[in-house]
Amino acid sequence: MTFLKIFIIILVVKLTFQGEVTKEITPYHTLTVKFIENDKLHFSLINKTSQNGYVSIGIGAETMENQDYHTFVWLGGEFSASDQWSSEYETPRSDSSQDIMNIIHESYPNGGRIVTYERLLDTKDALDNVYKDGHNYIAIAWLEDSALTSHGSQIIMGSLNLNFSTKEVTLKLKSYVP
Repeated sequence: MTFLKIFIIILVVKLTFQGEVTKEITPYHTLTVKFIENDKLHFSLINKTSQNGYVSIGIGAETMENQDYHTFVWLGGEFSASDQWSSEYETPRSDSSQDIMNIIHESYPNGGRIVTYERLLDTKDALDNVYKDGHNYIAIAWLEDSALTSHGSQIIMGSLNLNFSTKEVTLKLKSYVP
């Protein structure tokens, strides 16, 4: 009985430390966010389409102004990832300090893709928002077009809530209506 109690306590501690959330953004995109260390988050983005285009995840600011983005582009069979910054309502530009780490790009069934990566809560980069304990704004934009133009209305806003002491992660997104 004591062994079972110890096992359950260890399991609860492990699950609390590895708090994660998974949300379907659209029928074609799913995002998972979880703590992997006290100062680092792990992201997993599933893109279930095989089309050219991009997905960009911005965390920190309520609008596109002064927003930090993680942008993933698929074009002509090639993949690229970039840490970007937008100071106003414009196409984000690559940040001189690329602070998304351990990027892995893999195939997903039926031609889709999975991207996993990590980012520190505070990268010490002036062009990166520091992820806060509590409420953080999040914007997820995408476009499936080889022209890689503006996402238009293909954007979802919401909140990424981080609890640094319990390692809980919650993601609340407004509904996307195509």
